[in-house]
Amino acid sequence: MARPRTKQPAEDIASPEPANWTVSSNVDELMPQPEVVGVSLRDRFALAAIQGLLSSPSGYRGTTPETWKLYARDAYNIADAMIAQRVDTTK
Repeated sequence: MARPRTKQPAEDIASPEPANWTVSSNVDELMPQPEVVGVSLRDRFALAAIQGLLSSPSGYRGTTPETWKLYARDAYNIADAMIAQRVDTTK
């Protein structure tokens, strides 16, 4: 028989204080650094984009070598757009 769960008192739960938070426009300070040397910000954005592209049934194109090239091209186009937008908003 499983033991019933008990709620932890709110004062025992550690949470960051908003007064200690900092705002940074440098995404490298906000995102964990990759373990692999040579992974650029563009690569990280493309990775996120391709995950979204592949998980969307509406954008599914199949699994041939030609379609993988299309996914990769689109992912890097999205990454380039994200970087361009990031540069535009930091001015």
